[in-house]
Amino acid sequence: MLRVNLVPWPLHSLWTREGKIDPRPAYQRGPVWSISQKQLFIDSILRGYDIPKLYLRRIARGPYEYEVVDGQQRMRAVWEFYRNEYPLSADAQEIDRREIANKTYDELPDELKDVFQGYVLHFTVFEEADDEVITEMFIRLQNGVPLNSAEKRNAIGGGMRDFIHELAESHHLFATSVGFRNWRYSHDEIAGQMMLVELNGRPCNVGYTQLRDMYTSNTVFRVGSPKAGRIKYVLNFLARAFPERTPELTKVMSLSMYTIASEVLAKYAVTGLHKEFGEWLLDFEARRREDEARPSDQRDADGMEFQLYLSQGTAGQTGLEHRHRVLMSDLLLAMPNLKLLDDRRQFDQYQRLAIFRKHNGECANPENNEACSVKCEWDNFHADHIVPWSGGGRTTVSNGQLLCPSCNAKKADRQ
Repeated sequence: MLRVNLVPWPLHSLWTREGKIDPRPAYQRGPVWSISQKQLFIDSILRGYDIPKLYLRRIARGPYEYEVVDGQQRMRAVWEFYRNEYPLSADAQEIDRREIANKTYDELPDELKDVFQGYVLHFTVFEEADDEVITEMFIRLQNGVPLNSAEKRNAIGGGMRDFIHELAESHHLFATSVGFRNWRYSHDEIAGQMMLVELNGRPCNVGYTQLRDMYTSNTVFRVGSPKAGRIKYVLNFLARAFPERTPELTKVMSLSMYTIASEVLAKYAVTGLHKEFGEWLLDFEARRREDEARPSDQRDADGMEFQLYLSQGTAGQTGLEHRHRVLMSDLLLAMPNLKLLDDRRQFDQYQRLAIFRKHNGECANPENNEACSVKCEWDNFHADHIVPWSGGGRTTVSNGQLLCPSCNAKKADRQ
């Protein structure tokens, strides 16, 4: 049964108990206070100002006797000041005619050290509290620096949260490859979006509501499930494609690279081609930057639209689908010999788009047909096998050509 105790601790007691308090249980975010926020907090203590109470949960886990429910930033500020990890503000005013500006804890006058050590913080300690109660309490207590969307989701708890968090913390792609740091669970957010795309089997909305629903409906999630294995398989491919820190892998592009890699691995024979895949993205981004530098009337129309959807972030389905189309067709142009795993006769939509761009929309016209349309529209052309499929020709972009309907009909008549 839940019990609540009120406990007063002087800061010296908090300092000696640092090793017994877990400041970051799974539902907690990491440190977010700036130096100036920490300095202001310590200044308030030295001046005897009232500090709101903090919340702990009594546990028995490893070396810890408590975990922080609310007050992590304040406790860290105290512990770090005790360790002289930052000084007080350079413009801090005197206290009782004693200088404190720019002083660390060790540099304070002894009288102010006594004030600091003896200052009492009041703690509410939850005894025998279950995870659901603590999670609800944690979300309600956040003040000062509000929880962002990723931090709120991380506080939900459950199997999906634990699986996503483990990927974000330990997988090589996030630990080494991506070009953005894990500030306030940003790695968890992108890993969650990747999982949502995988669960849907295609680009989809990956905003706060959709991710929250995924977490709450999968509180029981098996790490050995097919979907868990699938996302690890795709992430392993991406980690091999990008073995080192890659600035091009921003949040937005990391998610797009996942959607591309997931579809490519499912549909095309790409075993052993991770290096070529990584080189393609770097080349694509170099070409995109060159295009951005051109005057607007000289820029590629698709490149301008891609940039528009890129700037709109990661969450919207429309933007993700557009980036996916552009990237898939560009990849197939860069790697034209990729063949479909089932080697079916019909070119898929991305191969058709790549063939259309390869020929710039113009009919290849191998039969010199007078009725040839020459210039084709996107919704009115045929992707044709150069070496016929019936003759062993592969369904690849390199073996594809663009024909207008008239030329394709004439070729069919000849065959």
